[in-house]
Amino acid sequence: RGELQRHRQLQQLRQQQRQPPRRQQQRQRRRPPLQPQPQRRQQRQRPPAPALQQQQ
Repeated sequence: RGELQRHRQLQQLRQQQRQPPRRQQQRQRRRPPLQPQPQRRQQRQRPPAPALQQQQ
């Protein structure tokens, strides 16, 4: 069992090293949904493309 736990820990460490940018994107995506309606109302004239680029 100890070997399995070590193997899982190695997998988690590798995933954490590969996923830091994904976590940052998730945090940025979680913050804007609180203010999506006002941003969209103000940006009706502007296309939604730049907003998506800013989130990414």
